[in-house]
Amino acid sequence: LYPHIPHAHINLAVALLRADDFDGALAAARTAVRLFPREYFAHLVLGDTLHLKGDFVGAARSHRDAIEIDPSKGLAHQKLGDALRESGDRDGAVRAYREALRLDPTNPAPDLALGVALDPRNPA
Repeated sequence: LYPHIPHAHINLAVALLRADDFDGALAAARTAVRLFPREYFAHLVLGDTLHLKGDFVGAARSHRDAIEIDPSKGLAHQKLGDALRESGDRDGAVRAYREALRLDPTNPAPDLALGVALDPRNPA
């Protein structure tokens, strides 16, 4: 591992996620964020890992951190919406999905997620 290269830690976290080693992935993602606090993808992967572990509040916080670093990327807004929806914040999820769509109108994923969030048959 090259400790001075942010993507080494990020790639390790992703590989551990794919191997279903969520605790190892969480440790690698947290290391990436600690060593490289301004690295967008480190926060994104940390948020994904927290989301998969069921920590939707922590995931939302990590995705907000990614958005603070680069607010122009729709993906972080979409992932924020997913975490907010899972945590029961339907209004926040709708706002995040709409922002993701504004930033990347050709991406169908936030459009579909927005539909799910707005469907009254789905629990908040």
